[in-house]
Amino acid sequence: MRSYIFTRRERERLVRWLEEGYEDDTTRMIFVEIRRNMPRLFGDLTLMLKVMRELMRRDRWDRRMRLPRKHEERLKALRAWMELL
Repeated sequence: MRSYIFTRRERERLVRWLEEGYEDDTTRMIFVEIRRNMPRLFGDLTLMLKVMRELMRRDRWDRRMRLPRKHEERLKALRAWMELL
């Protein structure tokens, strides 16, 4: 997984455009790429947010990740099922 969407230079150009309105061919090409890739990026960000929320719900966001043990998962499932009764 990549850790960025825009390069440092692209971010600088976009911030400059937002703050000063400065636009050149390179800035316009960034706009084209944003429009072209937005559906996929939006889907990926939506998926990432869903995973984030689920990790938080499972209390796995702020600590080192590890696979849950099978018996812990079974116990959680049993508790969840018992709460439904």
